[in-house]
Amino acid sequence: TRCSRDWSSDVCSSDLRESLNATKDAFRSLPMRLCDTGTLTTRRIHDEVVAAQARGPVALVVVDYLQQLAPMDKRHSKYQAVSANSNALLRMSLDLRVPALVLAQVGRDSDKETRPPRKSDLRDSGEIEQDAECIMFVWQPYVAGASQDPSEAAILIDKLIQDN
Repeated sequence: TRCSRDWSSDVCSSDLRESLNATKDAFRSLPMRLCDTGTLTTRRIHDEVVAAQARGPVALVVVDYLQQLAPMDKRHSKYQAVSANSNALLRMSLDLRVPALVLAQVGRDSDKETRPPRKSDLRDSGEIEQDAECIMFVWQPYVAGASQDPSEAAILIDKLIQDN
């Protein structure tokens, strides 16, 4: 079923709206901690995870999104800041033994082409490619002008390191 991005609009069927609301309610009951501040740093994320682990197991850390994290050193360029934050999140994940899902922005130039995104499109850092164990993209061919079907989407895996 298709609907606009505004789930409450008249474009969505009542069944779809009901399903989305049930999903929203299910998420509300999950043991999640949201840390939504304008100056979020990797140090603060680390400290929040340590505090959460003191209360119980932490299944996943989600960062939305890497390029919005505050730089660890204000003198760093954007490239250096993103690289340092990417590396700090990798170290945190390894040290605290908790997986991290880190969303990152792709460069605008990749939207101008009809090809699927690739890891070299990740914005502001080659370090993301090195630090990540898996790089995935959500690709909508319609948005890229490569399809006539606006409902078509794909999850593309550009990098995957598997444990042996």
